[in-house]
Amino acid sequence: MEIKGFTLTTPETRQHFCCAGCLSIYQLLNKHYITPHNPPTTTK
Repeated sequence: MEIKGFTLTTPETRQHFCCAGCLSIYQLLNKHYITPHNPPTTTK
């Protein structure tokens, strides 16, 4: 199965990432946006 990317919904917008690495970097730099109510989802 091919994963086309990852999506993270923040209070301001929906962010799209090409890979888990980019998503992880965003999460490290923007911890205030990450809550249990908006976990990342994969795009298949």
